[in-house]
Amino acid sequence: MTGTVDGRFSLPGRPQADLQRAGLNFSRGAHGNGHGETVHINANGKYAVVLAPGSYSVIGALAGSPAENCAAAINVVVTAHNATHVDFVCHLARANPSRPSN
Repeated sequence: MTGTVDGRFSLPGRPQADLQRAGLNFSRGAHGNGHGETVHINANGKYAVVLAPGSYSVIGALAGSPAENCAAAINVVVTAHNATHVDFVCHLARANPSRPSN
């Protein structure tokens, strides 16, 4: 039994071309090192993935050098034989946040 998650990935303030570098990772536990299911975003910002039922943490990122991570994760619940529509808005995390001046 599986369910489908589909939606749009958006990058406010970034060029449309950056969508070609975008991806989402759906994981029931830890992300990275082969954990979870990674889906690539198409040129129009759309994605779809088929998953086993359950609760997933979803993180987004832009591949490349350097890779850029979205600042926040979301949670998605997948139910068998159903489609879930989830739009993911990626606000990129700052690699080196500025420190307040004294």
